[in-house]
Amino acid sequence: MTQADRVLDELRHGPVDIRDFPAGFRLAARVSDLRTAGHDITTTTIRLPGGAKVARYELRPTPTATAPTRGDQLGAF
Repeated sequence: MTQADRVLDELRHGPVDIRDFPAGFRLAARVSDLRTAGHDITTTTIRLPGGAKVARYELRPTPTATAPTRGDQLGAF
C-alpha cells in the first residue's frame, strides 16, 4: 500500500490532519497526488489547543446518478 493509498483510505473514513500520521509523513504532498489523480479533497485550516495551525483534509463524495422522477418516467411513454 502506497502512502497515497493510505491517505485515501483514511479520507474515506472522515477528515484527516497531520496528527493522524507518523512524524515525517508528507501529507500535503500525498493529498496533492490524490487531487492530481482526480479526487475532490477540500482543505480547511484548524487551530490546535496550543495555537498551532494545521490543514484538515476532507474527501468530498462523488456525485451519483439521481433516480428518475415520476414525471421523467411518464415522459418516456
